[in-house]
Amino acid sequence: MLVVSAGVRGDEYEYQLMEHLLSGYDPRIRPSINSSEPLNVTFGLALAQIIDVVSIIHRTRAQTLLIHLFIVKSIYQTYVRSAV
Repeated sequence: MLVVSAGVRGDEYEYQLMEHLLSGYDPRIRPSINSSEPLNVTFGLALAQIIDVVSIIHRTRAQTLLIHLFIVKSIYQTYVRSAV
């Protein structure tokens, strides 16, 4: 028995879908009723773990800190309403 595959992988379908969904997308445009109103974006960092501290002694004394952290962001847009 001989099985011949077309050779189409799932990631090719994913690529085609993303190309279709994002065609004509302009990241400079944001959904808002009045574009002159500011967009409030809040960022926060939560330190989860200090993994390692490495001292580098070259011309200047420096340390590199390897950490694991969480980035918390919230964006409030008046144009985007949640379903009630």
